[in-house]
Amino acid sequence: MSGGCIRVRGPDTWELRFELPRGADGKRRTRTVTFKGLKSKAAAELRRLMREVDENLHAETDGVTVAGWLFRWLVAADVSPRTRERYKELCDGFIAPRIGALALDKLDSAAIQGMMTELASSGRRDGKSGGLSPTTRRHVFRCLCTALNSAVELGALGRNPCDRLRKKLPRAERRELTVLSSEKTAEVLVAIRERRIYWPTLLAVATGARRSEVLALAWRNLDLDRGVATIAASIEVTKDQVRIKPPKNGRSRAVTLPAFAVAELRRRRTEQAQELLKLRVRLDGNTLVCARADGSMMLPSSLSHEWEKVAPTIDGRKPRFHDLRHGNATQLLAAGVPIKVVSERLGHCGIAITADIYAHVTTAMQEEAAQKLDIALSSAITRGSAGAGSESGSGGAPGPAKCLIRSVAQLVEHRSPKPGVGGSSPSTPATSSGRRI
Repeated sequence: MSGGCIRVRGPDTWELRFELPRGADGKRRTRTVTFKGLKSKAAAELRRLMREVDENLHAETDGVTVAGWLFRWLVAADVSPRTRERYKELCDGFIAPRIGALALDKLDSAAIQGMMTELASSGRRDGKSGGLSPTTRRHVFRCLCTALNSAVELGALGRNPCDRLRKKLPRAERRELTVLSSEKTAEVLVAIRERRIYWPTLLAVATGARRSEVLALAWRNLDLDRGVATIAASIEVTKDQVRIKPPKNGRSRAVTLPAFAVAELRRRRTEQAQELLKLRVRLDGNTLVCARADGSMMLPSSLSHEWEKVAPTIDGRKPRFHDLRHGNATQLLAAGVPIKVVSERLGHCGIAITADIYAHVTTAMQEEAAQKLDIALSSAITRGSAGAGSESGSGGAPGPAKCLIRSVAQLVEHRSPKPGVGGSSPSTPATSSGRRI
């Protein structure tokens, strides 16, 4: 085992010195680390460092700083241009100004926790007072954690100091969904039918696709004879470029269109072909359905700007264009469509994501299902209880099965609402929350 020693440097401050493997020239090498805390914990830290050396886990960082490593990682990271751009914003705006000057091998959990605490009370880049939102702080932490995981994989760090802080992350704030009812959605579609924004709105309502996916739909992705739209691409915008890329989860999906959408899209195809013909442009399979008048691409930011002009006000605020997607999912779930089907239409990676986002609908569906189960089984169980009672009266003690039937019947009788009390009849069960789904 490699050797090491501890020297006092000040009150609760210790110098940990330990041996490294010999260099290429055969000379002995040592490393010194400063530790603050109790001597017993300093000794434990020294043993950990020496064990890493013995197990070839000790990192050789060549004096690189945290900021230097973040730069290397961003250059080599295998991510999309938009994700790289977002990572760079987080690194340059929040991480590097606070811990970027630290040596990478000196970065510890305490320094990271100090950065996160500072971001919770200050650090806004718009000049306003207060700290970053919990969601933004989680993004900062995950960005740093990903960069340090890469350092561990490449041998620049022995372990990731973020690992000890995962359970201390701020709870993500959940945005309250603003969902348009089917009646309000119909009103909006009627009001904007003669405007260009009608077409992306119609597709969002009919398919539940994301804004960037709606704008990337080309005529080759629509089979109007079968009534199917294939969501196979989305638009990604960065400071340097605009490009067409695969959908968010990397997989295309087929979505069945309602009949009213198919009829309207046939009208759109005819009108768009005539519109482009005036510009001596021929409509083909690559033409975007929601293109501008000259056939060029409409950007997501432009669509959001146009939507703000026509969006209705609901409970004092205007829904985003993305809320049309939430409305589509909510209406399908409330209509009894299986959650797996809804999840597939939305392009979620799994039904757990769908169930989490639309818990307000699934909870009401659970309550309604329980009430329907009571209604369906109560009469059958009551009949079984009556038969068990008559058999018991003919002599002999009732068996275990008869006792179980009697117990369940009593439970159902206890849960069943009395006539005239509670205001809910069996044919029209109401949810306990009183929500209208």
